[in-house]
Amino acid sequence: MNKEFYISLISKKLSNELNSAELKDLSHWLAKDSDNSVLLDQFKSAWDTTARYKENVSFNADTAFAAFADKYEIPQSDSTVDRVGHKSSVSKNTSRWIFLGLLLTFILFISAYFLGLNKSTTSHDRPANLVLNSTMDSETFGISDNSSVTLSPNSNFVPKDVNTSLTDNKSDNSLISYNKSVNNFTGQGFFDLNNPDQSAVEIGLDNDNYIVSEDALFNVQNFEDDNFSIVDVQTGQVTFVAGDETITVNEGERLIYNEKTEKYNLVDLPKVSPFKWVKGILEFDNTPLAEAFVMIERFYGVDIDIVDHSSTDSINFTATHYKSSSLDACMELVQGIAPMDVVRTSQRKIEISNIGGE
Repeated sequence: MNKEFYISLISKKLSNELNSAELKDLSHWLAKDSDNSVLLDQFKSAWDTTARYKENVSFNADTAFAAFADKYEIPQSDSTVDRVGHKSSVSKNTSRWIFLGLLLTFILFISAYFLGLNKSTTSHDRPANLVLNSTMDSETFGISDNSSVTLSPNSNFVPKDVNTSLTDNKSDNSLISYNKSVNNFTGQGFFDLNNPDQSAVEIGLDNDNYIVSEDALFNVQNFEDDNFSIVDVQTGQVTFVAGDETITVNEGERLIYNEKTEKYNLVDLPKVSPFKWVKGILEFDNTPLAEAFVMIERFYGVDIDIVDHSSTDSINFTATHYKSSSLDACMELVQGIAPMDVVRTSQRKIEISNIGGE
């Protein structure tokens, strides 16, 4: 079906006129592409704004367009110029749709501007924990000539360009040259290492632990609030070094290293892909609600607090291949599994209470 059809469904959704079949169809379309969810958010924002528009305001469409065209030097036909100053009778609904169209144009212009600004600004140049437009704010950095890392919100590292030599475990005690490009890594990062010259990249964690690899795609979770590190390998092979312990993690494997006990487990990758967040996808599969809240916090870089005695026990959450476009849309999805009061007290703070309608 074409885009115009789904725009009509969005219009019906905003007017609370969707039936269950149409809602299912629209939800499937929104989940297919993050741009679709962005379109919904733009229409919703414009709709909410126009709801406050004073319908009794006199509006002259010809005069407004002429002023707009003159400001931006848009060529006009003679017939258009001749009609400037002629008051036309515009209905309330027509005025609202004209206003809505101009507002959407303005929103798209501002979005494009800030997108360009965001791409030219690194996380080290901005205040910590900033979440632009409440969307998932990941950024990609080069860490060597052929390698990069994509960071989730609230993640950080210290870039280094120091060549060091470490003793290999071989019997001849030969030396291997490492390009120590990342140090003090915290948070979550998806690493894309591609070094044809076979020079390894080292990712320094805390407690003097580190990861070494030459050619691999893998995800690292090393949050300050956790007592463990998780490494998921999509392709290739990585080596996790903790003191005298050297652990090889192969393609399709997950390493869970407990920093307190200094013990580890090697298991298969989980059913819910740990790599999809890089593409802006939050995926839950019968996930306990408390765990889902943590995933949402780390995806958007926000804090979620349960401010009463509500319990999340026995509440699980499933949403497959959901491409989240905004934090508000994500919280609406969560509210679909259980009634709860959700209050955005600030851009980064969410308070939840009355879970289950208690």
